[in-house]
Amino acid sequence: MDKERAGTQPVEAGFAQLKGLTHSRWPPMQKVLAAPVGMGAAKTHRDLVCFQRLGLVAQDSHTARHDLGPAALKRGLVSPSRLNAVRLALAGAL
Repeated sequence: MDKERAGTQPVEAGFAQLKGLTHSRWPPMQKVLAAPVGMGAAKTHRDLVCFQRLGLVAQDSHTARHDLGPAALKRGLVSPSRLNAVRLALAGAL
């Protein structure tokens, strides 16, 4: 088995927060996004502010809940156009 490749923990933790947004049935509050990755409120807040600046996350000003932003939607729409169904079928993913 290949040795696991080194990654960047802050990036991985941030991705876990974004993943939490995609798997949540309703736009979650900050504390819900922090719990699975074991982050404190301050660190989670800083990450979410950064994601908001990038357009990956949007926050409802009335409820303080977070949801995916317009940049996340745009990236999600690009993915199917690059999908190689034949390659995935041959690999057994479909």
